Amino acid sequence: MPAVLIVDDDADIRLALSDLLTDEQYETITATNGLAALACLRQSAQPLIVLVDLSMPQLDGIGFLRQVQADPHLADTHAYIVMTARERTFPLALVQQMRQLHISFLSKPFDIEQVIALIAQAAQRLPAS
Repeated sequence: MPAVLIVDDDADIRLALSDLLTDEQYETITATNGLAALACLRQSAQPLIVLVDLSMPQLDGIGFLRQVQADPHLADTHAYIVMTARERTFPLALVQQMRQLHISFLSKPFDIEQVIALIAQAAQRLPAS
């Protein structure tokens, strides 16, 4: 199973998602912001599923996704899921960017079954090893 990188500044959310995904047999890695997440992605030898929150300090989810989109290796190697409580308020340019990256949305508060289903779908988008 692929590993999942959980990117959120809220320690409780990181822990809850990590526990849930570990119970589902996924390896998890965590990062507190977009800068730390970019470092993880660049160091990873394997494709990752990335759960990324939009509201974070230092480098938020939108800035993170812009940097991912600008780097073809990051855009093509990993699968992305955006976590947000504001799904319906995205600017059109951001929606288009997310479509280009084949990003899924995970609404907060989480539905456990939806989390598991989106992770499984994201795993299908990862390049074959």
